[in-house]
Amino acid sequence: MENKNILIVRECIEQITNLKHFDRVYDYYSPSCVFHTPPYVGLGIMHDESSGQQVAIKMVAANAPATGKVQVGDIVLRASDGSRVWEGFESLRAGMWGLGVSGTTLKLILLRDGETIEVTIVRGRVEGFDSTMAESLDVWLFYMTHEVPDLHTEINYILADGDRVAYFATNTGTNAIYHQSAVWTECNILRLENGKIVEWWGVEDLFSMRQQFGYQMVEPAKAQP
Repeated sequence: MENKNILIVRECIEQITNLKHFDRVYDYYSPSCVFHTPPYVGLGIMHDESSGQQVAIKMVAANAPATGKVQVGDIVLRASDGSRVWEGFESLRAGMWGLGVSGTTLKLILLRDGETIEVTIVRGRVEGFDSTMAESLDVWLFYMTHEVPDLHTEINYILADGDRVAYFATNTGTNAIYHQSAVWTECNILRLENGKIVEWWGVEDLFSMRQQFGYQMVEPAKAQP
């Protein structure tokens, strides 16, 4: 007989991701379920563009390069790093201006409490960006309903060890903005408690996904010896 926690995870993916029964999210997840992101180089912010008109700061990670400089609720008007400028909703929404080489500088023009301010941030290592289901649900649902509404996840391999379940899956979906389809993989580890998911660690092949959606990688300038 298949492990009970495996059955819960399988049902969760099928009901929420594939069948889009978003009203059942809390049947499978605790509202305080913590999503752990892997370390990366950047600013340590999460932004929200679901309004369709502005890019707003949703969360700021603790002890990240942006901590103390960017606040939740700030509206991003412009970003520049010396080689590129992102300005206007579409450019800021689609651009990966937060990512970059450690030690490089990014300037942001923000709208805060009706005033325009400029902040300078040096990109650095963000050890992790923990958020709860309750905090990030609206952003996740926007992605599932407006960006890749036909997202489908097929679990290729799944196993359990005590209260943890790990699975490898293949995703397929079409970006509703760019009208390009993609196939990409992900691997996740989940911890369950009393039949609900309470922690989530995962990595996703976003590079492959974005390439297939039409994003372009630009060769970096060679460093001077």
